Amino acid sequence: MCHPTQLKDKVVLQVDKITREETIVAHNTMVDLDERSYDRFKWLNKLTFSPDARPKQVFNFFAMTLAIYSTFSATYIAAFGFPIKRSYVVFNNLVELVFWIEIILNFFVQYKDEVEYKPVKDVRMISYRYLKTNFIVDLIATIPFRYLKLTKNPMILDLFQLLKLLRLKKLLAHLSYRALQEVIKGIF
Repeated sequence: MCHPTQLKDKVVLQVDKITREETIVAHNTMVDLDERSYDRFKWLNKLTFSPDARPKQVFNFFAMTLAIYSTFSATYIAAFGFPIKRSYVVFNNLVELVFWIEIILNFFVQYKDEVEYKPVKDVRMISYRYLKTNFIVDLIATIPFRYLKLTKNPMILDLFQLLKLLRLKKLLAHLSYRALQEVIKGIF
């Protein structure tokens, strides 16, 4: 017959052994799940593209032009109210659609690794980086607050248009002289 302290030590050792084995199994399962999920979305890596690609440069130039329009439009709406003209509403919605497309494209734009200076083509890493940096600002600037009916006061809804001025930060980053030269060279 075992002494109670010896029995306690055996139980602790047994529990410790089981816990270690469960941890190893759990870790291996997590690694397997991670690899399986990576394999499942690996085909998305083929959809990534360089920020220096000609179509991206053309799209950036088009988006910058619309961002300029959007900032003037947002300040006009905040000052004088939303125009009722159907053509203006349709055009404004098309402009916003371009910015929604830009948000989606940003999940696939490669970037250079800060350590090795090699292009990162992994969609998960690109997405994570975009979510950490500009996603929230882009999302807030693109949400159509006017249609969400957050308030019944139209003046407050018009003031929400000023959130579109958040696009100025990106616009100013693209409007440096050297960056503008690169965009124009990429187009022509």
